[in-house]
Amino acid sequence: MKNSDKIDYGDRMNYFQRMLIEDKRIYNEINEIDEFQRERGEFVCRYITKSFADSKAFYQIVDETPRKYILKYVLGEYPYPSWGQEVKLSKKEVKKMIVGRDYFDKIIQERKKANA
Repeated sequence: MKNSDKIDYGDRMNYFQRMLIEDKRIYNEINEIDEFQRERGEFVCRYITKSFADSKAFYQIVDETPRKYILKYVLGEYPYPSWGQEVKLSKKEVKKMIVGRDYFDKIIQERKKANA
């Protein structure tokens, strides 16, 4: 085996570290946008998550029609299988997911303050 054929496991670790750093960057960015839009009372550009198997896919609202939001896959190991890279969901369903996440986040923040 030539030196050039050897696998450098350090590079592999660097790849996964870079991937985790990039995922954190993307998450922080969509979370910042989500917070800004929540404060404005807007739903476009907010995100939802879809859990499946041992994974979670993040989808961001990129557009809307009169009755549906158009969401694109932005983060996670892979997109939710039946949704793919882009999905159209009813506004009512998406709003329910976002309002539920906001309510859960509010409860967590209140408990953190109470325990501080």
